[in-house]
Amino acid sequence: HVVWLWLEGISFALATLLIWELCAADAPVLTGFLLCMFSGSSTLLLMTANPAGLAVALCVIAVWCVLRQRLLWVGVVCLAMSLVLKPQMGGFVWLYFLLSSPAYRRFAWKVLAVTAAMAIPAVLWVSLMPASHHWLTELSNTVRTSIAPGGSDDPGIRNPTSYSYMNLQAIFAIIWGKPQFYNLISYSIAGPMIAMWAWVTARSVATRQMVYLGLASASLLTLLPVYHRLYDGRFLLLIFPAAMMLWARRNWKGWLAAGLVAGMTLVLLDKVYDYLRVHGSTIYGGPLWLKLVGRPYAWMTLLAAGAFLWMYVKAARDAREAAKRGEPVSVAAG
Repeated sequence: HVVWLWLEGISFALATLLIWELCAADAPVLTGFLLCMFSGSSTLLLMTANPAGLAVALCVIAVWCVLRQRLLWVGVVCLAMSLVLKPQMGGFVWLYFLLSSPAYRRFAWKVLAVTAAMAIPAVLWVSLMPASHHWLTELSNTVRTSIAPGGSDDPGIRNPTSYSYMNLQAIFAIIWGKPQFYNLISYSIAGPMIAMWAWVTARSVATRQMVYLGLASASLLTLLPVYHRLYDGRFLLLIFPAAMMLWARRNWKGWLAAGLVAGMTLVLLDKVYDYLRVHGSTIYGGPLWLKLVGRPYAWMTLLAAGAFLWMYVKAARDAREAAKRGEPVSVAAG
């Protein structure tokens, strides 16, 4: 237990430092201030010993290795371990590298090979051992029970901790608590956004701006369609490089990006979580508008995802127009 906590704490601190290094050329002071607030309110990762902490940290470390083109073998192993721990976290980052430039694509295939080398023997082992060969049935039953009305993973108001969800279901389950309704609406919103992101990624040149915006959008979009609690929000370390890059230009997009990062940082503070935890019964017992307001994590994630995706699409369009005019394009991502 102690070893696990040390691994989580040190790896997350290292990931935060590497994100600051990526942003240092653009806004070192502002990045340092926001990261101090962001990491200072991340103690829930250690309090719960949740694997999200290690999965996020390993994924961020891998991203730094790729963008800086240093210790790439470390990046391969780190991203593979992140995918094994929580594939719903780093999966979109891996997909970005797969869809992006040929150099990144080679990295993605190596990650997939290492992930398979880790996961397949483990799955075979637990499937063949007498004490655990029925693990898939038990997992299915556990998930079915947890997402049932009033279960620990129910996004509706019958679950007293559902305010801590970051996915879209937390919003639409307030309107109608039927899975057929809130899942359909959530997928109908997130699906086209993900499709647009994938289309832009596959057709764009991997410039520094496009890589940063692509990874920022990926980190936000991965939180929208499926179950993610508050601690998974630490994955949003990956929005800092794009926001600080835009902030350095001092235009309205920079103000918007920096404002969104500051907003996400403030929403993820412990004080907000404590307020929702203490006053949850009052919020649930109030009118519909109050119940909807009581889902700040999901709303802020949706707002930031839409804004960063729009900036990503706009940057891709501007790059294509510049290419038509014969302007040079830098492919250096780091």
